[in-house]
Amino acid sequence: MSDDANDEDGGITIYGADDGADDEGDDDDLGISVYTPATDGDEDDGDDDDEVEVPVYGESADDSSADEDGDADGGNGGGDDDDFEIPVFGDSDDPEPTADPISVGVAEYAITDEGRPLRTSGLGSCLGLVVHDDVRGVSGLLHFMLPRAAESNGQNHSDAKFADTGIAAMLSAFVATGGDLSSASAKLAGGATMVDFDRVDTPIGSRNVEAARRELSDNGVEIVAEDTGGDAGRSLRYDPQTDELRVTGANGTERTL
Repeated sequence: MSDDANDEDGGITIYGADDGADDEGDDDDLGISVYTPATDGDEDDGDDDDEVEVPVYGESADDSSADEDGDADGGNGGGDDDDFEIPVFGDSDDPEPTADPISVGVAEYAITDEGRPLRTSGLGSCLGLVVHDDVRGVSGLLHFMLPRAAESNGQNHSDAKFADTGIAAMLSAFVATGGDLSSASAKLAGGATMVDFDRVDTPIGSRNVEAARRELSDNGVEIVAEDTGGDAGRSLRYDPQTDELRVTGANGTERTL
């Protein structure tokens, strides 16, 4: 059920444990990191105007690769009007490229205001929780394991390991990054029953779902979609630009929320 925490874009802070299996000694309160375009970390000291004017994660409407007479660099020239219709990133009929996603491991969360996709995997009884403010363009993804921090064994676990402390920490970072809870919505996926329980026991997955509902309700955040329960694991990919959460089941199913 664990997913090694892997920050695919160097320099991006992921809030939570260093990995999905060992949370000891981790402290989430490292501050708030706002995810900025890759140009912030650009080490290229050259004079290539394209790299400066065209953000990796933004739109390419500038056509900054074209020279003054409207010809794209390396083009045939001659004032061909078609050159004006060719975007920087490929043919005009192609969709705009999607930025590399931010990977969120077990007992971690991440916040983005750059429209970058968020993804996580290894959701068995764990729950994945997406919060999104469409007005301000701020999104977050939390992958937590257990309902309540009070049920831990007393070790110094990451806040993101639990529904109560993890949701509180993520929402705090969400607001600090510019999100507004009054206009935010949430989507849930996961919370499967992975092993058999006695009838007197409530599966961890079900308890995780109920804990998330309770915490979100207490914070005034509406849940607009769910894909929870069952007995199969899940992987998630969330696209803030379309507000679509793609849920891929270990049993081969795929659903978009």
